[in-house]
Amino acid sequence: MTVLDRYITRQFLTNVFALFAIFFAFIIAIDVSLNFGDFWELAKKWALLQFPGEKPGVFRLAGLSIFLVADFWWPNLLRLFNFMLGLVMVGAMGFTISQMVKHRELVATLASGISLFRIGRPIVLCACVLLALQLANREFLLPSIAPLLARERDSAGQRLLGATPVPLTSDGQGRLFYARAFDADQGVLTDVTIFERSPEGELERRISADLATWNAASSSWVFKNGQIDRKRGTLAVAIPVESIRSPLDPVQLKLRRFAGYAQNLSFTQVSQLINQPDLLDTSTRTRLDELQRVRFNRFSVIICNLLTLITSLAFYLRREPGNMLMQSLKCAPVALVSLLGGILASAATIPGIPPAVGVFIPCVILLPISIASINSIRT
Repeated sequence: MTVLDRYITRQFLTNVFALFAIFFAFIIAIDVSLNFGDFWELAKKWALLQFPGEKPGVFRLAGLSIFLVADFWWPNLLRLFNFMLGLVMVGAMGFTISQMVKHRELVATLASGISLFRIGRPIVLCACVLLALQLANREFLLPSIAPLLARERDSAGQRLLGATPVPLTSDGQGRLFYARAFDADQGVLTDVTIFERSPEGELERRISADLATWNAASSSWVFKNGQIDRKRGTLAVAIPVESIRSPLDPVQLKLRRFAGYAQNLSFTQVSQLINQPDLLDTSTRTRLDELQRVRFNRFSVIICNLLTLITSLAFYLRREPGNMLMQSLKCAPVALVSLLGGILASAATIPGIPPAVGVFIPCVILLPISIASINSIRT
């Protein structure tokens, strides 16, 4: 790596970190200013739990409020990193080259016989490294903290998802699950009742149990005090049952409980959901298409981010010093449309096109635009 490469890399990464710090601070400041009362009331509850019988002081409540804000926002910042990386890279590139133009450094490099494409190379290579970090964040970090991303503000400071009732839920094999509570942390159903139906929809038998624990090795629910209630003639007969195999596992119950939970799963986890038989049921066909888009749009967004950066380079890499503010005004709508269009189009349903193909349509549109933009650079 030459001195020029190190200089451009340092300037670009410094601008990236600075823009992320500014954007994150701005977003958190707006959220806290609008919802500080909620964090303050939650801090009072935490103070009473930690110090029962004591009246919490202002400084203690302020400290707890700051802790709750940090606890709520640190996982969300990892998710924001993925959403904002494309915009930040374009902005950091613009600032980096504008600074070089201001100090006549592009003129010096051209005078020494260095091409403008050589100026853009370290920026594109740094962008590839950042996009690799984006993919790693999406595949490893976000799935590991997905339950924290599903929390509301009143759940800040908690590490447990808690228990909620399970309404009648189909597993795609003719069964309906109902439970008084589902512990999302332990994967346990309490007071569970399972109705098994015939292909015509008629009730054939009912399974009830005090507890049902998921066994991943056998893909089954293991019951405590489980029994099958069925009729033989005019008599009701109860038969003990230890377990039952079902494609409805705790992950799917979490998916149905938390909106957007699937967006935080890894490629492998989403693939496992798609390959499960219950997703092939007619009633879940729409969710199958949604999961297909979720599985592939992470790659589409990364490609769109890179192509948008390459397209934006053409607005800044110029032989003659000029007004970089005007160049930024020209670049801004192109970059915003490319980035937002890539995100929205990859998540939209396109009739007649498979979801695995439709998510890459923005990439197909941006590819010739980026090639034409690079070829338009005069150096």
